[in-house]
Amino acid sequence: MGYRCRIPLVKPLLNQRQRQKRLTWATEKQHWTVAQLSKVLFSDESKFCMSFGNQGARVWRKPGEREMPKCLKSSVKYPQSVMVWGAMSAAGVGPLCFIKGRVNAASYQ
Repeated sequence: MGYRCRIPLVKPLLNQRQRQKRLTWATEKQHWTVAQLSKVLFSDESKFCMSFGNQGARVWRKPGEREMPKCLKSSVKYPQSVMVWGAMSAAGVGPLCFIKGRVNAASYQ
């Protein structure tokens, strides 16, 4: 039948206002010089789960195999994770920073 078991793609969920803000930002900067662009710093943070992964694995199984060990995925109620922040600019890639605790406006700055 052509079906395959796959992990779904993940894309940011943006509302119309957020899309418009991104488009406006990019449109305003499309004719910037290299000197202007060299002053921009892009940064982001991401959380990585350390135990058992969080990839959303899929399995193929036949009827009646639901509880078989080969069809189960282990889980942890409070998995260990690490928050990592990084940045890049025209000057290069900055060091990765491991963040302890929660990120709020003050700690992010």
